Amino acid sequence: MPASTGPSTSLLGKILIVIALPLGGMAMIAGRDVWRSGDRFLEYGYISDPLVSEVGTWFVSILLVDCFLIVLHRLGNKELYLHHLIFGIGGVLWVRHCCGSLTVCILVTQELSNLPLNMFTLCRAYQGLHSVWTKTWFLAFAVTFYIFRVFLNTFGTVHFLCEVIHGHWGASALRIPRYERPLLGAILVSAWVLQIFWARRIAIKILLAARGTLSPETSLYDDEDDQGDGAAAAAAAG
Repeated sequence: MPASTGPSTSLLGKILIVIALPLGGMAMIAGRDVWRSGDRFLEYGYISDPLVSEVGTWFVSILLVDCFLIVLHRLGNKELYLHHLIFGIGGVLWVRHCCGSLTVCILVTQELSNLPLNMFTLCRAYQGLHSVWTKTWFLAFAVTFYIFRVFLNTFGTVHFLCEVIHGHWGASALRIPRYERPLLGAILVSAWVLQIFWARRIAIKILLAARGTLSPETSLYDDEDDQGDGAAAAAAAG
């Protein structure tokens, strides 16, 4: 591979290229099966599907390694540290109670946007900003970001909040103490707000580039990789 011509990409980003597709794919398949069941207690009760358990184990393991490397090598900014803090607290609560299969799968499915994101950062570093591969992977990242981290994430957050609200007037499928349910809801909403903030930044830069009014001093691609390991992912979420 030729020498880097731009901002470097971390070893973690290269690892996520390999992991994002199988992890996100497993989460999507498991989430689809849970959703098709139509059973609230399967969606939010104790996790009984081995595939969902494997998805959760993968995600927590990656999150721990991710946090360690980001802190050790100072790879993140305030937004990324906030993103990982939110998902770290949520992860502890979900592991503690081991429930909410649908929410877990939706959050982990968002990792699919990390594949084009990290391919983009590699191409930007080694091919340059004007390479067709760099532009193609950035476009793929923008599309997958909106599909998984905006639209799917919004659905998952609203669906979870509806279950929390339902538990105040009826039998809740969530096997989480009543006082912790609003906390998890607040964590998901916080992660959603962060994703929307990043989505707005991406949309503005794409719009300015399309109009030809983007400042020469500001690259279309600036800062987009700052949210890559969570944005997001992930949170959500992820």
